[in-house]
Amino acid sequence: MEKILENGNKLVLSENQRFGGSPKWGRRYGIYVAEIKPESYFYRRNGKNVIKIHSEKSAVKWMGSNSSPEYRYSISESERIFNSIH
Repeated sequence: MEKILENGNKLVLSENQRFGGSPKWGRRYGIYVAEIKPESYFYRRNGKNVIKIHSEKSAVKWMGSNSSPEYRYSISESERIFNSIH
């Protein structure tokens, strides 16, 4: 998800796979709400185009589904933060 803020910067809700986790049980993901420069993309939390990280969560996504309670909670909290920023 992404939207343009009033100051012209871009706000994104992004998910990046982190190292570790089990291919059989699930992988750990970082879930970010980040403000980035216009005309750029979010690749990593310490990228040159990142202005501010508004939220950072970590959760395990079970293989083949999004059914992990930890993952669903992290996504819903990140979406709430994303929608509250203008």
